[in-house]
Amino acid sequence: MVGGSGMEAYQTILAEVPENGNIEDVYDGTWIYWLAPGSDISNLKQVRAELYRVDDALTNEGQRMVSDSLFETVPTTLPPITLGN
Repeated sequence: MVGGSGMEAYQTILAEVPENGNIEDVYDGTWIYWLAPGSDISNLKQVRAELYRVDDALTNEGQRMVSDSLFETVPTTLPPITLGN
């Protein structure tokens, strides 16, 4: 879960892991970020997602931003989300 105070947000990364099985070698995929229904967004005007890589997931050593989105205006009411093929 990611997000700020009173806000609940999630992310998932859809990517093919290389044959060596090392997630750090993933270089292409789809990253999806969404605000959960029922999140307190009353004071939220804009949102931007950022994706970071680290060398050590326990200490965040080597943290660096590898992707981010443009700022998006948050609607007063979040619309339903439907994913399809």
